[in-house]
Amino acid sequence: MSEHHVTVVRLGYLEKHPNADTLSIVKVYGGYPCLVRTAEWAEGDLAAYVPEDSLVDVTRPEFAFLAPKAKDGWARVRAVRLRGIFSMGLLVKPPRHPEDGSFLAGAEVLWHEGDDVAEALGVRKYEPPLETASRGQDVPSPSPEPPHYDLEGLRRWMDALQPGEPVVVTEKLHGSSGRAFVSGFLYPYRVEGGMPKRRFFHVGSHTRWKDREGTTEWAVAAREVGLREKCSSAMAAGYAFYWECIGKVGGFPYGHQRGRLGLRVFDVCHVRSRTWLAHEDLETLCKELDLLTVPVLYRGPWDPGVVLPLAEGQSTLDASHVREGIVVRPAYDRVDLRFGRVVLKYHGEGFLVGKKR
Repeated sequence: MSEHHVTVVRLGYLEKHPNADTLSIVKVYGGYPCLVRTAEWAEGDLAAYVPEDSLVDVTRPEFAFLAPKAKDGWARVRAVRLRGIFSMGLLVKPPRHPEDGSFLAGAEVLWHEGDDVAEALGVRKYEPPLETASRGQDVPSPSPEPPHYDLEGLRRWMDALQPGEPVVVTEKLHGSSGRAFVSGFLYPYRVEGGMPKRRFFHVGSHTRWKDREGTTEWAVAAREVGLREKCSSAMAAGYAFYWECIGKVGGFPYGHQRGRLGLRVFDVCHVRSRTWLAHEDLETLCKELDLLTVPVLYRGPWDPGVVLPLAEGQSTLDASHVREGIVVRPAYDRVDLRFGRVVLKYHGEGFLVGKKR
């Protein structure tokens, strides 16, 4: 599962900014471009990389320059474009040990390459505020519970995909992730107190289960598309559906009228076996159930030169707004021992620079 880290990294080659004499471009992990002042950095330096969508405490000297953009003492790190060059995140010089020049975390703990220093720097992840209708209404987790996961960044794990490996690329939609399934299918012959086990429809957000009759966006979207009835079909037995609730985020209607929500399925898991359907099988099942899926932009061999440009441009669902980005996965589900399932997101520059959340 992806978590929010601020990692100590060693800088590679600094490329001169073509339109600014005092700036250079360094790529963290080989894929995250970051603009720095040339006079302050050199190849081989250690730095704390603070990723985009972090919240930083502007009372700390490392982040004081962001004070004019702060709210209640906290500033959000955003992607920017400076003189035509895209930049994601910040590089911070940690304090040095007075004796050996090593980097410090806080007052005592030494920093080393690969360390996570988010806590030491007081950095936390930005979370968009929930509307009133989306708050609360939590219900107990079902048992067994379908797993939840976060997408890792393709810029960070570009080497997780092999050249020429068959992949499926889908449009990443800007909404709220949800989950839904019907319990009771998993143990159809189980008897409790002389009565067959009751089937029950569960719906929730990315991490929490919600009142299925409530007013949260996940419950409302599920009712609008008849998700309960579709998940109760024999074809859906034992499967959990993962989907993006769309039409709610301002500026990203995806063709929906104001106040109307929709959903698009992007993953399906067999709850008991913890296995995930290949995307082709996911599409087949969803077609049978009359469930819409996220748009497929590309099927074929992995080639960054072909795939990465697909993150830019207008949404295939609504040309009135930009595409958030793409999600890349192998044609058949597999894992990488470093981070888990190989399902990787890549945000478009146009979205990151222009988004307002």
